[in-house]
Amino acid sequence: MYEDPDLVRLFTTYTSDPEGIGRHLTRSYAERTRHLPMLVATGHDFAFYPGDGQPPVVEGFRLSTRGFKELTGVSHLGPAVASLVHLRTRLGDGGWRADAERLLAEVKNSRAANSTALWRDQIQVEAYRGREHEIAAMVDYACAATARYLTKALADEDYLNAETLREDYLSGGPVPVNHMMVATFFLAGMDIQKRATFSRLPLRSRCPHFTAGFRIPGKSSVYRVAPESSDRQSACRRNPSEGQRPCIRWNQ
Repeated sequence: MYEDPDLVRLFTTYTSDPEGIGRHLTRSYAERTRHLPMLVATGHDFAFYPGDGQPPVVEGFRLSTRGFKELTGVSHLGPAVASLVHLRTRLGDGGWRADAERLLAEVKNSRAANSTALWRDQIQVEAYRGREHEIAAMVDYACAATARYLTKALADEDYLNAETLREDYLSGGPVPVNHMMVATFFLAGMDIQKRATFSRLPLRSRCPHFTAGFRIPGKSSVYRVAPESSDRQSACRRNPSEGQRPCIRWNQ
């Protein structure tokens, strides 16, 4: 592929070059704001950097947190069984049986390991305190419903189809498995909300300004919280602890 060097230099003058204007802007901004606190959100953690080179305070909210994988495994039961249906009915893949047998074995194993004591004494999620019995009962129900459906499907493969998936499993029964999936989302969100809140991060006591960066695949957005100004496009909210109205301004 031919690239004209003169026109490409115009491209690299701004971007894709260590000495490009964009890189200069980034370095200059970083140097002038290095003393300010910054909140960064990745796909797995929140990290609060106090500024001036101090180490961050990190709070996980997905794979690195207690109970997340255990609940997500239950949440994935519906999609896993639906995938087996798709393998058999749409793709004609005979490998669905081995996958179904493996899933059934793990469902039975998980059901045997699940208990109130497990959630209360070992997984020990603070947000779930006092709810461990109900969580264990939910996991037991979801595993039992899945085991029943898979056992029938393995005995009669014609049973494994989209209609029975909806009527007997995802949307049927005393409590539909769809409801179990929603419940796991709610529990994970409740835990994240309890731990990863601004009250756990020393923002208010440190300073009235902070920068926050959110790491999104392919994109990056940064906002700064500052005292109220005449900028009517700012989104403001009250900070009771400091008696002022900090504003969120988006800087792309």
